[in-house]
Amino acid sequence: MNDYGKTPPLLGQGFHFRDLQVGQQFQTFRRTVTETDLVNFISVTGMLEMIFIDAEGASGAIGGRPVPGALTYTLIEGFILQTMIRALAWRCWN
Repeated sequence: MNDYGKTPPLLGQGFHFRDLQVGQQFQTFRRTVTETDLVNFISVTGMLEMIFIDAEGASGAIGGRPVPGALTYTLIEGFILQTMIRALAWRCWN
């Protein structure tokens, strides 16, 4: 309990899904996804399909190196989690 009689929220818990609104926007961190990120991700997850491991063969059809959708949504999840933790900490300390 604090001086106001309320239990402060736990840091690092983020928002409950009911706290989020449709169309709500967050400013997140930026990050450049590198070749090393891609190679490490496909190695750790076992996504060893030729489209992901053969850089020259895959680039002709789509004009660049494809990235697994799973890598995309894990990066997004990480950005959202970091943003929510940062916002929650800011609210608790200000």
